[in-house]
Amino acid sequence: MRHFSWQFWMLCLSTLFFFTSFNLIIPELSSYLEQLGSKNKAWIISSFAFVALICRPFSGVLTDKIGRLPIMILGAGIACVASLSYPLAVMASSFIAIRLFHGFSAGFKPTATVAYVSDIVPQKKRGEAMGFVGLMNNIGFMIGVGFGSLIKNKFGFEVLFGVSAFFALASILVVLGMKETLANKQAFQFKHLRIKFSEILSLEVAKPAIIMFFGVIPFGCLLTLIPDYSQKIFQLENKGVFFIYMTCSTLITRIVAGKLSDKFGRIPIILVGTMFWIVGLLLLSFTHTLNLFFLSALVLGVASGFNSPSIFAWAIDLASPKTRGRSMSTLFIFLELGIIIGSILPTILVGGNPIDTQNGFKFCLATSIMMLWILIYFKKTEKK
Repeated sequence: MRHFSWQFWMLCLSTLFFFTSFNLIIPELSSYLEQLGSKNKAWIISSFAFVALICRPFSGVLTDKIGRLPIMILGAGIACVASLSYPLAVMASSFIAIRLFHGFSAGFKPTATVAYVSDIVPQKKRGEAMGFVGLMNNIGFMIGVGFGSLIKNKFGFEVLFGVSAFFALASILVVLGMKETLANKQAFQFKHLRIKFSEILSLEVAKPAIIMFFGVIPFGCLLTLIPDYSQKIFQLENKGVFFIYMTCSTLITRIVAGKLSDKFGRIPIILVGTMFWIVGLLLLSFTHTLNLFFLSALVLGVASGFNSPSIFAWAIDLASPKTRGRSMSTLFIFLELGIIIGSILPTILVGGNPIDTQNGFKFCLATSIMMLWILIYFKKTEKK
Protein backbone atom coordinates (compact mmCIF):
# COMPACT_ATOMS: atom_id res chain seq x y z
CA MET A 1 0.00 0.00 0.00
CA ARG A 2 2.89 2.38 0.66
CA HIS A 3 3.96 2.33 -3.00
CA PHE A 4 0.81 4.27 -3.97
CA SER A 5 0.92 8.09 -3.90
CA TRP A 6 -1.38 10.39 -1.93
CA GLN A 7 -3.02 11.37 -5.24
CA PHE A 8 -4.02 7.76 -5.72
CA TRP A 9 -5.69 7.62 -2.30
CA MET A 10 -7.50 10.93 -2.92
CA LEU A 11 -8.75 9.44 -6.16
CA CYS A 12 -9.98 6.40 -4.25
CA LEU A 13 -11.83 8.65 -1.81
CA SER A 14 -13.41 10.58 -4.69
CA THR A 15 -14.50 7.27 -6.23
CA LEU A 16 -16.04 6.20 -2.92
CA PHE A 17 -18.09 9.39 -2.67
CA PHE A 18 -19.14 9.29 -6.33
CA PHE A 19 -20.42 5.72 -6.23
CA THR A 20 -22.15 6.31 -2.90
CA SER A 21 -23.94 9.23 -4.52
CA PHE A 22 -25.73 7.45 -7.31
CA ASN A 23 -26.15 4.08 -5.57
CA LEU A 24 -28.03 5.66 -2.67
CA ILE A 25 -31.07 6.19 -4.87
CA ILE A 26 -30.99 2.89 -6.82
CA PRO A 27 -33.14 0.76 -4.43
CA GLU A 28 -35.94 3.34 -4.26
CA LEU A 29 -36.11 4.57 -7.85
CA SER A 30 -38.65 1.88 -8.80
CA SER A 31 -40.97 3.08 -6.01
CA TYR A 32 -40.45 6.70 -7.06
CA LEU A 33 -41.27 5.85 -10.68
CA GLU A 34 -44.43 4.01 -9.58
CA GLN A 35 -45.53 7.13 -7.67
CA LEU A 36 -45.29 9.02 -10.97
CA GLY A 37 -47.58 6.52 -12.67
CA SER A 38 -45.21 4.16 -14.52
CA LYS A 39 -44.28 0.54 -13.87
CA ASN A 40 -41.66 0.22 -16.61
CA LYS A 41 -38.71 -0.36 -14.28
CA ALA A 42 -36.31 -1.22 -17.12
CA TRP A 43 -36.02 2.53 -17.77
CA ILE A 44 -34.36 3.10 -14.40
CA ILE A 45 -31.09 1.39 -15.31
CA SER A 46 -31.27 1.29 -19.12
CA SER A 47 -31.87 5.04 -19.63
CA PHE A 48 -28.95 5.88 -17.33
CA ALA A 49 -26.68 3.38 -19.05
CA PHE A 50 -27.78 4.44 -22.55
CA VAL A 51 -26.65 8.06 -22.09
CA ALA A 52 -23.44 6.92 -20.39
CA LEU A 53 -22.84 4.75 -23.46
CA ILE A 54 -23.46 7.63 -25.88
CA CYS A 55 -21.04 10.01 -24.17
CA ARG A 56 -18.22 7.49 -23.58
CA PRO A 57 -16.42 8.30 -26.88
CA PHE A 58 -16.56 12.01 -26.04
CA SER A 59 -15.26 11.42 -22.52
CA GLY A 60 -12.39 9.34 -23.88
CA VAL A 61 -11.32 11.95 -26.44
CA LEU A 62 -11.73 14.85 -23.99
CA THR A 63 -9.78 12.98 -21.31
CA ASP A 64 -6.89 12.57 -23.76
CA LYS A 65 -7.03 16.22 -24.89
CA ILE A 66 -8.10 18.58 -22.09
CA GLY A 67 -7.09 16.45 -19.11
CA ARG A 68 -8.24 13.87 -16.58
CA LEU A 69 -9.25 16.23 -13.77
CA PRO A 70 -11.66 18.49 -15.73
CA ILE A 71 -13.61 15.45 -16.93
CA MET A 72 -13.77 14.00 -13.42
CA ILE A 73 -15.12 17.27 -12.06
CA LEU A 74 -17.62 17.57 -14.90
CA GLY A 75 -18.98 14.07 -14.31
CA ALA A 76 -19.37 14.52 -10.55
CA GLY A 77 -20.92 17.98 -11.06
CA ILE A 78 -23.60 16.50 -13.33
CA ALA A 79 -24.36 13.87 -10.67
CA CYS A 80 -24.84 16.60 -8.08
CA VAL A 81 -27.24 18.61 -10.27
CA ALA A 82 -29.19 15.52 -11.33
CA SER A 83 -29.70 14.34 -7.75
CA LEU A 84 -31.10 17.74 -6.79
CA SER A 85 -33.42 17.64 -9.81
CA TYR A 86 -35.27 14.36 -9.11
CA PRO A 87 -37.76 15.96 -6.65
CA LEU A 88 -38.78 18.31 -9.48
CA ALA A 89 -40.10 15.40 -11.58
CA VAL A 90 -43.92 15.49 -11.65
CA MET A 91 -44.52 12.71 -14.17
CA ALA A 92 -42.71 9.68 -15.54
CA SER A 93 -41.43 11.50 -18.65
CA SER A 94 -39.66 14.19 -16.59
CA PHE A 95 -38.19 11.49 -14.35
CA ILE A 96 -36.75 9.71 -17.40
CA ALA A 97 -35.36 13.02 -18.70
CA ILE A 98 -33.51 13.59 -15.41
CA ARG A 99 -32.36 9.98 -15.41
CA LEU A 100 -30.95 10.46 -18.92
CA PHE A 101 -29.12 13.60 -17.78
CA HIS A 102 -27.77 11.73 -14.75
CA GLY A 103 -26.26 9.16 -17.12
CA PHE A 104 -23.74 11.75 -18.35
CA SER A 105 -22.05 11.58 -14.94
CA ALA A 106 -21.29 7.88 -15.33
CA GLY A 107 -20.09 8.55 -18.86
CA PHE A 108 -17.43 11.04 -17.78
CA LYS A 109 -16.19 10.46 -14.22
CA PRO A 110 -15.08 6.76 -14.31
CA THR A 111 -13.34 7.10 -17.69
CA ALA A 112 -11.14 9.94 -16.45
CA THR A 113 -10.55 8.20 -13.11
CA VAL A 114 -9.18 5.02 -14.68
CA ALA A 115 -7.02 7.05 -17.10
CA TYR A 116 -5.56 8.98 -14.14
CA VAL A 117 -4.82 5.71 -12.30
CA SER A 118 -3.05 4.30 -15.35
CA ASP A 119 -0.87 7.44 -15.46
CA ILE A 120 0.39 7.23 -11.88
CA VAL A 121 0.59 3.48 -11.15
CA PRO A 122 3.40 1.23 -12.48
CA GLN A 123 2.38 -1.69 -14.67
CA LYS A 124 3.31 -4.40 -12.17
CA LYS A 125 0.91 -2.87 -9.61
CA ARG A 126 -2.06 -2.13 -11.88
CA GLY A 127 -4.11 -5.13 -10.84
CA GLU A 128 -3.67 -4.22 -7.18
CA ALA A 129 -4.43 -0.55 -7.90
CA MET A 130 -7.64 -1.38 -9.76
CA GLY A 131 -8.51 -3.63 -6.86
CA PHE A 132 -8.38 -0.65 -4.49
CA VAL A 133 -10.30 1.62 -6.88
CA GLY A 134 -12.91 -1.09 -7.32
CA LEU A 135 -12.96 -1.56 -3.56
CA MET A 136 -14.03 2.07 -3.18
CA ASN A 137 -16.62 1.48 -5.87
CA ASN A 138 -17.98 -1.48 -3.94
CA ILE A 139 -17.95 0.25 -0.55
CA GLY A 140 -19.82 3.15 -2.13
CA PHE A 141 -22.26 0.68 -3.64
CA MET A 142 -22.75 -1.05 -0.29
CA ILE A 143 -23.28 2.23 1.57
CA GLY A 144 -25.67 3.39 -1.12
CA VAL A 145 -27.91 0.35 -1.42
CA GLY A 146 -27.63 -0.36 2.31
CA PHE A 147 -28.70 3.06 3.53
CA GLY A 148 -30.77 4.38 0.62
CA SER A 149 -33.99 2.66 1.66
CA LEU A 150 -33.36 3.49 5.33
CA ILE A 151 -32.97 7.21 4.56
CA LYS A 152 -36.07 7.23 2.36
CA ASN A 153 -38.22 5.35 4.87
CA LYS A 154 -37.22 7.67 7.73
CA PHE A 155 -36.89 11.07 6.02
CA GLY A 156 -38.51 10.78 2.59
CA PHE A 157 -37.38 11.09 -1.02
CA GLU A 158 -36.25 14.73 -0.88
CA VAL A 159 -33.70 14.06 1.87
CA LEU A 160 -32.51 10.95 0.03
CA PHE A 161 -31.84 12.95 -3.14
CA GLY A 162 -30.17 15.71 -1.10
CA VAL A 163 -27.78 13.25 0.54
CA SER A 164 -26.97 11.84 -2.90
CA ALA A 165 -26.10 15.35 -4.14
CA PHE A 166 -23.90 15.96 -1.07
CA PHE A 167 -21.75 12.90 -1.83
CA ALA A 168 -21.41 13.93 -5.49
CA LEU A 169 -20.16 17.35 -4.37
CA ALA A 170 -17.74 15.73 -1.91
CA SER A 171 -16.24 13.66 -4.75
CA ILE A 172 -15.31 16.95 -6.47
CA LEU A 173 -13.83 18.63 -3.41
CA VAL A 174 -11.28 15.88 -2.67
CA VAL A 175 -9.66 16.09 -6.13
CA LEU A 176 -9.40 19.88 -6.42
CA GLY A 177 -5.84 19.98 -5.06
CA MET A 178 -4.53 17.20 -7.30
CA LYS A 179 -2.08 17.71 -10.18
CA GLU A 180 -3.13 17.04 -13.76
CA THR A 181 -1.24 14.04 -15.20
CA LEU A 182 -1.89 14.63 -18.91
CA ALA A 183 1.13 16.14 -20.66
CA ASN A 184 0.50 18.83 -23.27
CA LYS A 185 -3.15 19.27 -22.33
CA GLN A 186 -5.25 21.59 -24.48
CA ALA A 187 -7.88 24.18 -23.66
CA PHE A 188 -11.39 23.01 -24.47
CA GLN A 189 -12.60 23.78 -27.98
CA PHE A 190 -15.87 22.77 -29.60
CA LYS A 191 -13.93 21.01 -32.34
CA HIS A 192 -12.98 18.42 -29.70
CA LEU A 193 -16.61 17.28 -29.82
CA ARG A 194 -16.31 16.43 -33.53
CA ILE A 195 -15.24 12.83 -33.15
CA LYS A 196 -14.12 10.69 -36.06
CA PHE A 197 -15.47 7.16 -36.35
CA SER A 198 -11.94 5.85 -35.79
CA GLU A 199 -11.84 7.65 -32.42
CA ILE A 200 -14.94 5.93 -30.99
CA LEU A 201 -13.43 2.52 -30.26
CA SER A 202 -9.92 1.29 -29.54
CA LEU A 203 -9.15 -2.13 -30.99
CA GLU A 204 -6.23 -2.43 -28.56
CA VAL A 205 -8.65 -3.41 -25.80
CA ALA A 206 -11.08 -5.49 -27.88
CA LYS A 207 -10.64 -8.69 -25.86
CA PRO A 208 -11.19 -7.22 -22.36
CA ALA A 209 -14.07 -5.14 -23.78
CA ILE A 210 -15.86 -8.26 -25.06
CA ILE A 211 -15.38 -9.96 -21.70
CA MET A 212 -16.60 -6.83 -19.91
CA PHE A 213 -19.78 -6.89 -22.02
CA PHE A 214 -20.70 -10.44 -21.03
CA GLY A 215 -19.48 -9.94 -17.47
CA VAL A 216 -21.85 -7.07 -16.63
CA ILE A 217 -25.05 -8.42 -18.23
CA PRO A 218 -25.89 -10.25 -14.96
CA PHE A 219 -25.11 -7.10 -12.96
CA GLY A 220 -27.58 -5.02 -15.01
CA CYS A 221 -30.17 -7.73 -14.43
CA LEU A 222 -29.56 -7.81 -10.68
CA LEU A 223 -29.81 -4.02 -10.34
CA THR A 224 -33.15 -4.05 -12.16
CA LEU A 225 -34.85 -7.13 -10.73
CA ILE A 226 -33.45 -7.78 -7.26
CA PRO A 227 -35.03 -4.80 -5.37
CA ASP A 228 -38.63 -5.85 -6.15
CA TYR A 229 -37.78 -9.56 -5.99
CA SER A 230 -36.39 -9.09 -2.47
CA GLN A 231 -39.53 -7.36 -1.28
CA LYS A 232 -42.26 -9.35 -3.04
CA ILE A 233 -40.83 -12.86 -2.72
CA PHE A 234 -38.92 -12.66 0.58
CA GLN A 235 -40.73 -9.68 2.18
CA LEU A 236 -37.49 -7.81 2.84
CA GLU A 237 -38.20 -4.21 3.82
CA ASN A 238 -34.68 -3.11 2.87
CA LYS A 239 -34.52 -3.75 -0.86
CA GLY A 240 -30.75 -3.41 -0.91
CA VAL A 241 -29.86 -6.14 1.60
CA PHE A 242 -28.98 -8.64 -1.18
CA PHE A 243 -26.40 -6.18 -2.48
CA ILE A 244 -24.96 -5.70 1.01
CA TYR A 245 -24.19 -9.43 1.18
CA MET A 246 -22.83 -9.37 -2.35
CA THR A 247 -20.62 -6.36 -1.69
CA CYS A 248 -19.22 -7.76 1.57
CA SER A 249 -17.86 -10.83 -0.22
CA THR A 250 -16.56 -8.61 -3.04
CA LEU A 251 -14.64 -6.46 -0.56
CA ILE A 252 -12.91 -9.53 0.85
CA THR A 253 -12.05 -10.87 -2.60
CA ARG A 254 -11.14 -7.81 -4.64
CA ILE A 255 -7.70 -6.81 -3.28
CA VAL A 256 -6.45 -10.40 -3.27
CA ALA A 257 -7.76 -10.93 -6.80
CA GLY A 258 -5.96 -7.82 -8.06
CA LYS A 259 -2.65 -9.06 -6.68
CA LEU A 260 -3.26 -12.54 -8.10
CA SER A 261 -3.88 -11.11 -11.58
CA ASP A 262 -0.57 -9.21 -11.33
CA LYS A 263 1.15 -12.50 -10.51
CA PHE A 264 -0.63 -15.17 -12.58
CA GLY A 265 -2.12 -13.14 -15.43
CA ARG A 266 -5.48 -11.54 -16.15
CA ILE A 267 -7.29 -14.33 -18.02
CA PRO A 268 -6.74 -17.12 -15.44
CA ILE A 269 -8.19 -14.96 -12.65
CA ILE A 270 -11.16 -13.88 -14.80
CA LEU A 271 -11.80 -17.56 -15.56
CA VAL A 272 -12.06 -18.24 -11.83
CA GLY A 273 -14.40 -15.31 -11.38
CA THR A 274 -16.62 -16.46 -14.25
CA MET A 275 -16.99 -19.88 -12.68
CA PHE A 276 -18.22 -18.17 -9.51
CA TRP A 277 -20.72 -16.19 -11.63
CA ILE A 278 -22.08 -19.44 -13.03
CA VAL A 279 -22.42 -21.06 -9.60
CA GLY A 280 -24.02 -17.96 -8.07
CA LEU A 281 -26.54 -17.58 -10.91
CA LEU A 282 -27.40 -21.29 -10.66
CA LEU A 283 -28.23 -20.78 -7.00
CA LEU A 284 -30.22 -17.63 -7.70
CA SER A 285 -32.14 -19.23 -10.59
CA PHE A 286 -33.47 -22.13 -8.56
CA THR A 287 -33.58 -21.01 -4.93
CA HIS A 288 -36.81 -20.53 -3.00
CA THR A 289 -35.33 -19.98 0.46
CA LEU A 290 -33.90 -16.85 2.02
CA ASN A 291 -30.67 -18.59 3.09
CA LEU A 292 -29.88 -19.73 -0.46
CA PHE A 293 -30.84 -16.27 -1.73
CA PHE A 294 -28.19 -14.70 0.51
CA LEU A 295 -25.68 -17.48 -0.31
CA SER A 296 -26.07 -16.67 -4.01
CA ALA A 297 -25.32 -13.02 -3.19
CA LEU A 298 -22.08 -14.03 -1.45
CA VAL A 299 -20.97 -16.22 -4.36
CA LEU A 300 -21.80 -13.50 -6.92
CA GLY A 301 -19.83 -11.01 -4.86
CA VAL A 302 -16.75 -13.24 -5.06
CA ALA A 303 -17.25 -13.45 -8.83
CA SER A 304 -17.35 -9.69 -9.16
CA GLY A 305 -14.30 -9.34 -6.91
CA PHE A 306 -12.24 -11.59 -9.15
CA ASN A 307 -13.38 -10.21 -12.49
CA SER A 308 -13.62 -6.44 -12.21
CA PRO A 309 -10.04 -5.42 -11.25
CA SER A 310 -8.57 -8.06 -13.56
CA ILE A 311 -10.54 -6.86 -16.61
CA PHE A 312 -9.59 -3.22 -16.00
CA ALA A 313 -5.93 -4.10 -15.43
CA TRP A 314 -5.96 -6.20 -18.60
CA ALA A 315 -7.26 -3.24 -20.61
CA ILE A 316 -4.70 -0.84 -19.11
CA ASP A 317 -1.93 -3.30 -19.99
CA LEU A 318 -3.01 -3.28 -23.63
CA ALA A 319 -3.68 0.46 -23.99
CA SER A 320 -0.97 2.77 -25.33
CA PRO A 321 -0.22 5.85 -23.16
CA LYS A 322 -1.40 8.35 -25.79
CA THR A 323 -4.85 6.80 -26.18
CA ARG A 324 -5.61 5.58 -22.68
CA GLY A 325 -8.69 7.79 -22.43
CA ARG A 326 -10.12 6.31 -25.63
CA SER A 327 -9.20 2.78 -24.54
CA MET A 328 -10.91 3.23 -21.19
CA SER A 329 -13.97 4.74 -22.86
CA THR A 330 -14.09 1.66 -25.14
CA LEU A 331 -14.12 -0.58 -22.10
CA PHE A 332 -16.89 1.48 -20.53
CA ILE A 333 -18.90 1.49 -23.79
CA PHE A 334 -19.04 -2.29 -23.66
CA LEU A 335 -19.81 -2.10 -19.94
CA GLU A 336 -22.83 0.13 -20.63
CA LEU A 337 -23.97 -2.10 -23.51
CA GLY A 338 -23.88 -5.09 -21.18
CA ILE A 339 -25.83 -3.27 -18.48
CA ILE A 340 -28.45 -2.13 -21.02
CA ILE A 341 -28.91 -5.69 -22.30
CA GLY A 342 -28.96 -7.01 -18.73
CA SER A 343 -31.58 -4.51 -17.60
CA ILE A 344 -33.93 -4.88 -20.60
CA LEU A 345 -33.94 -8.48 -21.90
CA PRO A 346 -34.36 -10.25 -18.53
CA THR A 347 -37.16 -7.79 -17.69
CA ILE A 348 -38.97 -8.78 -20.88
CA LEU A 349 -38.63 -12.46 -19.94
CA VAL A 350 -40.06 -11.75 -16.50
CA GLY A 351 -42.98 -9.58 -17.58
CA GLY A 352 -44.84 -8.25 -14.58
CA ASN A 353 -44.78 -11.36 -12.44
CA PRO A 354 -42.17 -11.45 -9.63
CA ILE A 355 -42.43 -15.25 -9.51
CA ASP A 356 -41.05 -15.41 -13.07
CA THR A 357 -38.01 -13.31 -12.11
CA GLN A 358 -35.88 -16.45 -12.08
CA ASN A 359 -36.29 -16.64 -15.87
CA GLY A 360 -34.25 -13.44 -16.03
CA PHE A 361 -31.56 -14.99 -13.85
CA LYS A 362 -31.44 -18.06 -16.12
CA PHE A 363 -30.86 -15.80 -19.12
CA CYS A 364 -27.85 -14.31 -17.33
CA LEU A 365 -26.62 -17.80 -16.50
CA ALA A 366 -26.55 -18.56 -20.23
CA THR A 367 -24.52 -15.40 -20.98
CA SER A 368 -22.01 -16.30 -18.24
CA ILE A 369 -21.52 -19.76 -19.74
CA MET A 370 -20.87 -18.08 -23.11
CA MET A 371 -18.36 -15.77 -21.43
CA LEU A 372 -16.53 -18.80 -20.01
CA TRP A 373 -16.28 -20.33 -23.50
CA ILE A 374 -14.90 -17.07 -24.99
CA LEU A 375 -12.31 -16.79 -22.20
CA ILE A 376 -11.12 -20.34 -22.84
CA TYR A 377 -10.78 -19.47 -26.54
CA PHE A 378 -8.79 -16.31 -25.70
CA LYS A 379 -6.54 -18.32 -23.41
CA LYS A 380 -5.80 -20.89 -26.10
CA THR A 381 -5.04 -18.26 -28.75
CA GLU A 382 -2.87 -16.37 -26.25
CA LYS A 383 -0.68 -19.43 -25.82
CA LYS A 384 -0.29 -19.79 -29.57
